[in-house]
Amino acid sequence: MTHRVLVVDESDALTRIVSDLLARNGFEVVTVAGADQALELLRQQEIDVVISDVALRGTDGFAFARRIRADASLSGVPIVYLTARTSMEDEFQGWLSGADAWLAKPFRARELLDTLRRVLHGPVESGSSGRLAVVRDGGRVIAAVTGPRVRLVRAACRRALCELELVPRLDTAMSRADREKFDLLVCESLPAGDVQGQVSEFLGRFGLALPVLFLLEHTRPLPDDSGRRHAVRLPATVEELAAAIAAAVGRAGRP
Repeated sequence: MTHRVLVVDESDALTRIVSDLLARNGFEVVTVAGADQALELLRQQEIDVVISDVALRGTDGFAFARRIRADASLSGVPIVYLTARTSMEDEFQGWLSGADAWLAKPFRARELLDTLRRVLHGPVESGSSGRLAVVRDGGRVIAAVTGPRVRLVRAACRRALCELELVPRLDTAMSRADREKFDLLVCESLPAGDVQGQVSEFLGRFGLALPVLFLLEHTRPLPDDSGRRHAVRLPATVEELAAAIAAAVGRAGRP
């Protein structure tokens, strides 16, 4: 899956460097200089992560981040600050505004790439220098989802502090669940098809006691399986899905 990154920075030189680096590593990049333009673009396009300076035209990056977090349709988009400001006060203000990561300029290419990987696929584990740490203890989730539900599940797993593996097909998810250790399977249950039946048959055949969370777009009841089947009816907010994921993983009986 190709991830689309929005880079918000007034420096043409910096945006060229970041764009070239990300493009060489498989990302699609969009660049703008100001917060208003960035917000307009976020509402028009599917953006997977924002990289923003703190000093922006018309406002600062902290206010820009707060506007993203206050918009229900955008609140799940990860925000990475890339800034020349290095004081602890600025960094703390960045976390309070809703940042997922804080990187200081000048930056190392590998550090930026690793940070993007973490915020896209799991909770940020921050380093030293006073950064706030998030412990990766929420469980490991594999999700077979497509379309707009990808962003929803990614944001919910980040909020629930779960490591996430995204795959586009249910059979791929089930095959990996048979070979690897996961704490939860998340999948779409659409009006057409029998996803619940497929999952129940698969888990029964291989004797897997894996909790499953269905994203429901119908009203059919869930099969009874001793509390290991959970559901969230769509549309759902990031907070609602995160709570359901945390509850389902919590019942998995992990050590």
